[in-house]
Amino acid sequence: MQLANVQYMIVMTQVAGDNNSSSNQTLALVNFGFERTDPVTGAVTFSYAGFDQDTYETALHAMLNAICGTWAANLGVTVAAVQAGMTVNRQWTFGSADMLGSTSPTVQMTDTMTYP
Repeated sequence: MQLANVQYMIVMTQVAGDNNSSSNQTLALVNFGFERTDPVTGAVTFSYAGFDQDTYETALHAMLNAICGTWAANLGVTVAAVQAGMTVNRQWTFGSADMLGSTSPTVQMTDTMTYP
């Protein structure tokens, strides 16, 4: 089996200030696909060349910190309160070339990225 794709999703629980609040939300950020199908032969291969997990997640942390800072200011709460309500999940999908694009099941695994 090969890693076919990974998707990052942010889950935000309700955060409330004295006069303002935000509701529960889920945001799917990006879906990195690693499956490549040759247009001539139809052969399926996997390429991970365009994805560096450490680099992506470092940038994601920076982006989320900036968002949390603005969100906290809008709600009148601390940045830590906003960060505590935020979870980043990764959904990994595994499959083999003969499984993808067919009715055969793929295997999925979900884990939580450390944040903050």
